[in-house]
Amino acid sequence: MSDLFNFSVVTPEQTYLDGEASMVVVPGIEGDIGFLANHANIITSLRPGTIVVTSDKDTNSFNVEKGFVKFSENKLLVVAEGIVSE
Repeated sequence: MSDLFNFSVVTPEQTYLDGEASMVVVPGIEGDIGFLANHANIITSLRPGTIVVTSDKDTNSFNVEKGFVKFSENKLLVVAEGIVSE
């Protein structure tokens, strides 16, 4: 069983980030949610906050506006209204 899963972070204008990760933490509407490979299927809303993406090579973090997240069939899709520049 692989410890990696596919993920995409998109806005209405562009695909911001796309690849494989070992863990992604998103700001869920009711609290932060950490996704690992083979997580249970879920669809939920996002609140504005920080997403942290961990892969075998490095860790990236960035801020998003509200949106939603879907995890299904070992794929994570994050749809945000926008990415907030720091």
